[in-house]
Amino acid sequence: MNRVFTCLVASCSIALFADASRERYLEFDEFRIEANAGGDIGPVVVTGNRNVRGSLDSLQVEFLEMNVNVPESVLSEIPRYANGIRLSAESGYLELGGRTIYVVLSQAGASSPPTCDDQWIIAVSELQGAELLDRMICYRREAGKE
Repeated sequence: MNRVFTCLVASCSIALFADASRERYLEFDEFRIEANAGGDIGPVVVTGNRNVRGSLDSLQVEFLEMNVNVPESVLSEIPRYANGIRLSAESGYLELGGRTIYVVLSQAGASSPPTCDDQWIIAVSELQGAELLDRMICYRREAGKE
């Protein structure tokens, strides 16, 4: 009987503490990120904000003395729950658009890294402007095929 009671108390305690603290995803209202890509790209500044509905209202990428506003057609593809931002850059080939900044928006928390379904990659190149990349790039990378 004591053993059953002890197991019951332990089970109830675990159940209570298991739900005691949950991580919540926070949405950013405004952001400004400054980085130095070095080499032939140099400083990069990415700024943006959300509208009252929570969707991205603006996203600007400044590099190479250019200021590129990501068009509404691209921003409308990004869900309002995207709460992470990662930047990368490449020198690229002129035939393919030249120097490019990648802005990766994702939805993830401290306990769960983003998957391909939770990432949106915006490429901003010096010759082609801004575009949302196909998610197949992410899936190939995740599978080790790129």
